[in-house]
Amino acid sequence: MDDYSDAQISIKDDYYNIIYSRLSLQYFNRDITKTLLKVLQSKLKPGGNAYIALKSPKDTAEFSYLQKTAKKIEPGLFDDHGILKNRFRIDDLFDLLNEAGIVTFQLKEVTENFANRKDSIKSGSQELLLNEIRFSK
Repeated sequence: MDDYSDAQISIKDDYYNIIYSRLSLQYFNRDITKTLLKVLQSKLKPGGNAYIALKSPKDTAEFSYLQKTAKKIEPGLFDDHGILKNRFRIDDLFDLLNEAGIVTFQLKEVTENFANRKDSIKSGSQELLLNEIRFSK
């Protein structure tokens, strides 16, 4: 697996009013995710907001499918044919945000319904349970 921890985001600090990430930060291990959260915080303008959604391990259909199709590396972290997939619990995210120095945040579970949609979930489920992070600077 590649290590992207040395990658740099070449955007000056305090640049964005809003940062949005849906289902992208779950492809990194814990340490890299913490680093990315710090970087995202630094790119927000004072008063700016970040909205991040990650798949939840409490989504039993999706998590069960992942456990059957990928190799478990450690609790919540899987290798799916060379692609890291992390499923952070709410308390893991709470710790990560605190360790990243992000003090103003909200965490909550959100259910996304896929019934009557053209896209689908690999597990075949009609719903996807996500952990949503909102933080500000």
